[in-house]
Amino acid sequence: MTRTTVDGWARCVRCDSAHRGGDRGLGHVVVASGGNADTPLAFAATALLGAVSMLLFHAVVLAERALLPWAREITG
Repeated sequence: MTRTTVDGWARCVRCDSAHRGGDRGLGHVVVASGGNADTPLAFAATALLGAVSMLLFHAVVLAERALLPWAREITG
């Protein structure tokens, strides 16, 4: 990818997040740090997003086991 293509995609993402009120949160941190060439911050925010998503996934699995015990019998 050329530099202009990357800049174009970054502008599209920034415009989209601005329209959706994306001036805070981890998504904004990833986009803003990418635009500022702050790679360690972008990597840390992405890693944190991954950790939060894994925690939420396992919380849903535990809730499913507690609330729907017959589902494990059906799916094996």
